[in-house]
Amino acid sequence: MKPIVNSLHFGSVPVGGDAPPVLLPDIDMFFNRDLELAEHVVRTLVDAGVNVLKGAVIHRADIALDDGTLEEYYDPKVGMVSENYRALMERKVMTFDEHESLFRLCQGLGPELVLSVYDTEGAQFAKDVGACALKIPSSNITHEPLIRDVAGIGLPVIIDTGKSNMEEISRAVQWFRDADGRELLIEHSPEAPPAPLANHNLRMMLALQHAFDVPVGLSCHHAGNEMMYAAVALGASIIEKGVCADDAPIDQDVHHAIRVGDVGDMWRKCLNIHHALGEPGRYLRRDRDKPKARMGLVAKRSVVAGEKVGPETVDFAFPSAGISTEHWSTVEGWDFKFDLTAGQVINWHDLDTTA
Repeated sequence: MKPIVNSLHFGSVPVGGDAPPVLLPDIDMFFNRDLELAEHVVRTLVDAGVNVLKGAVIHRADIALDDGTLEEYYDPKVGMVSENYRALMERKVMTFDEHESLFRLCQGLGPELVLSVYDTEGAQFAKDVGACALKIPSSNITHEPLIRDVAGIGLPVIIDTGKSNMEEISRAVQWFRDADGRELLIEHSPEAPPAPLANHNLRMMLALQHAFDVPVGLSCHHAGNEMMYAAVALGASIIEKGVCADDAPIDQDVHHAIRVGDVGDMWRKCLNIHHALGEPGRYLRRDRDKPKARMGLVAKRSVVAGEKVGPETVDFAFPSAGISTEHWSTVEGWDFKFDLTAGQVINWHDLDTTA
């Protein structure tokens, strides 16, 4: 078996390790086959500085049975909305030619392309069209043949954990590794609204990273941006978020998607948080200038030679121009060698170091 890696690349974009987090703005099928709308969203994302785009390959409606199954999604005005699952799929399906037209546009504008796939044919198409990574959606974490096939394609793979438990996640990872998959990322994927915030369990990302030693990230389903900020602070390598048009009507997953016009500001804040994390320690040169924000010893009143250094004779003031307060335990009780006036800085030569 090939060794597992804990850092990789989406094309030219580094992921994991010490690299900044990568945004995966997911246009998915929010545009409902309206390629002009999709192009508008893509161009707006590129103008916002996005360097990776996330999409999906849905080329056949029969991945959903025509048996009356209902799909539910949240509308904040009326609550949960039900729609025939097959009908929903049929209004999102595109031909391979339509997919390729959109994906070529994306690539022509510069960003790398990550694609969710639902079958082996779609996965092979994604590779052929130039995707830099593939994603196993959360609904397919139990799809052994698809995970094995995608692992064999040789691209980095994201496994979305969705509502699965650790046993199911471990099994999916093992299928991937048994098929000689090497470059793996795992996404924590909390429930969508109206699930309570307590169900987000963002620390699950840390557990996944510890368990599998791969880059981890968040597939954000919160109707707001704060979960993405928290995920970056916890060290997420990727942040996926659904993106829809600014005037998009309520549809599947739209309530918790971000409006495309808000992406740039949101991601600047994420990167600010990442840069603010800095290093786990601080190095200060020993020969640095004495910091102005630290205090030094000064004469509290006029003192005469022979008096003792102590609370009655010494005060403290900014900056540390002579002896620093950090040396108090050393000098307390020493004798003054010279007379000093009130407020005068106390230097080492002012004290009898032989006391």
